[in-house]
Amino acid sequence: MEKAELLNVNRSAVETYLNCGDKEDFEEFFEAYIQPLGETAIKSYLIKNYLFMDVVLATAKMVNELGGNIDTLIPELNSIETILSNIKTAEQLKAETGKVLVAAMIFRTARPVASMRRSSARRRITSTSITWSRIYPSIRSHPW
Repeated sequence: MEKAELLNVNRSAVETYLNCGDKEDFEEFFEAYIQPLGETAIKSYLIKNYLFMDVVLATAKMVNELGGNIDTLIPELNSIETILSNIKTAEQLKAETGKVLVAAMIFRTARPVASMRRSSARRRITSTSITWSRIYPSIRSHPW
């Protein structure tokens, strides 16, 4: 795999996992989106750091949007240079990535705003389906 290809981390997959995923699904998520890059990334200090930092930044963004502070949530990130220098294997990358993502998901599910945002999105989807079925009666049989 080319180094340039490694930089194409699927950021939207990370963001979707952070916003909608469950901590129990971390293994599956990691194996699908990060593990294929991890083995090769470990060989390059720069790529490994980029990959991990991309996850950290997406996590910090989500936590900030929910009114939290990533430094308070995961104080170990205050010494990120140490974390990065200690990641030598794909398993260590997985462990450190898991700590960040799982902590953020625990924070997300504990926030009433997050659950309201998800239920609000479900209501919008449902109300949109109802509105369309009133306008176009043939849509009523559609599985929406």
